[in-house]
Amino acid sequence: MRINKQQILAICKKLDQKLTKYRFLAAGGLNECYLVTTPRARYVVKIENNKGYSEREHKNLLLATEKLAPKVYLFDKSGKIIPKTYMVQEFLKGKHPPIQLSNDFIIKMAKWFKQLHSIKSSQIEPNERKRIYSLGHWANQSCNKLKKIQMPINQDLRKQIEDRFQTTLVLCKENNDLFRSRKTFPLVHGDPWRENVFIEKKGIRLIDWEFAGFVLGERDLIIFIRAYNLSNQQKALFLKTYGYPQTTIARKKINVVAQLLTCSDLLWLLERINSIEKGKVGKRQQQRTKREAIKKIRKILSKSK
Repeated sequence: MRINKQQILAICKKLDQKLTKYRFLAAGGLNECYLVTTPRARYVVKIENNKGYSEREHKNLLLATEKLAPKVYLFDKSGKIIPKTYMVQEFLKGKHPPIQLSNDFIIKMAKWFKQLHSIKSSQIEPNERKRIYSLGHWANQSCNKLKKIQMPINQDLRKQIEDRFQTTLVLCKENNDLFRSRKTFPLVHGDPWRENVFIEKKGIRLIDWEFAGFVLGERDLIIFIRAYNLSNQQKALFLKTYGYPQTTIARKKINVVAQLLTCSDLLWLLERINSIEKGKVGKRQQQRTKREAIKKIRKILSKSK
């Protein structure tokens, strides 16, 4: 939904601020954002598009604190100003990470994750606990999802995907109880891509905490390594700085979770292709978007062997 000036003025009143100007920033499946400028500060107003995610993000931001994430100034689900839940956050002014990564940035991110993952809980969602304590169950869930997805792709690529899922299933069954001894789980961001990372003078902070939660810390480590395409040397530096054990069992844990996340990535891309086939993507974008998705699938399959 698009909001009007009167609604923005009402939000500014709650913040005890006077409006200078505002503009639309961006929109996605989960929310849409506006930049609000006042004489004293700039704010981001995030309006919920997918029920439940704003409340989840708000809780995660309060746990992460301002050292790791934007400050929250207002959370409102009353529906009095805007009929949807919205949140007012601090506008971050830092820069995104460059394509060519320095060792200094990698070290800082490793320390950032270490600090985030020090926030732990023994209380996690029942389905998540079942998957962590039974990796075979986790992999089987992925295989069942794959069976339900129509794959409008060539037979050779389909076979490669199916083989990858079966290989992961066998690996997970062989290591079914690998994480059963874990009693507490860290707060994981889950989406540390470049556009969500802000390098500031005082340190690094991340935005978009909708997918954060208490799960396996290995998820963040693997996603970061893949998102930034770290070399073997950079990966070693990152894991060593983080303090991840360099034992055989630790390497096995990283590998198993990496294969499970590969399956999740493939499922997401296949669902994306299905959306294209069903006409849920504009006609002008359909062929280009499908080609891009297939290209990503091939890249994932080649890199994660």
